[in-house]
Amino acid sequence: MKLQLNSEFGRLNSVLVHRPGREVETLNPYNAVSCLYKDFPYVEEMKKEHSEFIDIIKCVCDAKVYYIQDLLEQSLSNKNLRFSLFKHFLREANLDHLTEEIVNTISKTEFVSILINGLRVKDLKKKIKSNELDLLDERHFLLEPLPNLCFTKDIGAVTQAGVVCCQMKYPVRQRESMLLKLIFENHPDFKNSFNLVYPSKNLLYKVPAVEGGDIVIISKKAVAIACSERTEPEAIIEITKQLIASGEVERVYQINLPKERKYMHLDTVFTMLDENLAILYPNAVNSISEIFMYIADDIDENGNVTLLTEKLEKSFISMLKREISSLEVIEVGETNPNISYRDVWSDGANILTVSPRKVISYDRNKYLNKALKEFGVDVIEMRGSELSRGFSGTNGLVLPLERESI
Repeated sequence: MKLQLNSEFGRLNSVLVHRPGREVETLNPYNAVSCLYKDFPYVEEMKKEHSEFIDIIKCVCDAKVYYIQDLLEQSLSNKNLRFSLFKHFLREANLDHLTEEIVNTISKTEFVSILINGLRVKDLKKKIKSNELDLLDERHFLLEPLPNLCFTKDIGAVTQAGVVCCQMKYPVRQRESMLLKLIFENHPDFKNSFNLVYPSKNLLYKVPAVEGGDIVIISKKAVAIACSERTEPEAIIEITKQLIASGEVERVYQINLPKERKYMHLDTVFTMLDENLAILYPNAVNSISEIFMYIADDIDENGNVTLLTEKLEKSFISMLKREISSLEVIEVGETNPNISYRDVWSDGANILTVSPRKVISYDRNKYLNKALKEFGVDVIEMRGSELSRGFSGTNGLVLPLERESI
């Protein structure tokens, strides 16, 4: 497998997903917002919706579906790797000296379950005896669960040059991208074709935040990256340098979105449906404050890139038309702002394109789906009342690994 993509709309060949499960059951009315949910979902229905979604992907494009939990089990067969990983996680609780004893008492499958579902003091006390544990609240999590893991698009991005393993902004999600990187570096299906674009070796200390939904391939040689509520400009610059140094990308556009929850990621307000067709929300893209274009000014013999920056005095749509010939744009809700506001809040434009002009969309987005169908787009509707409580559309539920090249 070659971990490179040159479009957001080529037919899907393989995807990375996570089945929602016990980790989501830890959500409640008091922690849902801090865990980045609108509300705590009904987990059994959420599982059914996710299974329906995966069945559609398999049926429509016969794509291979990789599950994070399975890949982690296959990647963590080395006990030394499990030891070093768990020691890192226990260090924050000052319990890393218990690592060997803990790792020796749990199976590989249970280890992976803990990485995803978390580890409570009361459960660990069933495994080992420790006076330190007796002093802690039994309900306390030594390792927090990952209730957002099913939104796999956020934690990575496969680009023309390789893989961005994201640095998530909020602590509740930061372990997710670490696990993604572990899979790519250690799993036999990926490790020999894995080129890490970000974080790069140039970042010796703090890694600036970037999330996968802000990275959108707009043409074979161009990428748009939003500076948003969750992506920092320093990350954009470093990713840009690595993309351009690869020779696969010539231009990167920095899109400065308002740092507001309703414009969380670029792909929540804008989606490519084909090489010359896009859908967007006018009120969202009209709120973009600035657009910068980066190209190479110089590349030295070691591959280090100096960037030339141009501030574009054009709208987002004008920028797209500059990059994409004969572009058509579907603008949703332009005559009814109330519709647009509702669909933006439910991430309606965050729809998964499974092949050119064929998408999977939540049935709740009836106005958006109607607009798509009027443009001749094949819309496969699915239930999403519970999945959407995590602030995600269908696009946020998968990390595309392979698409047919355009």
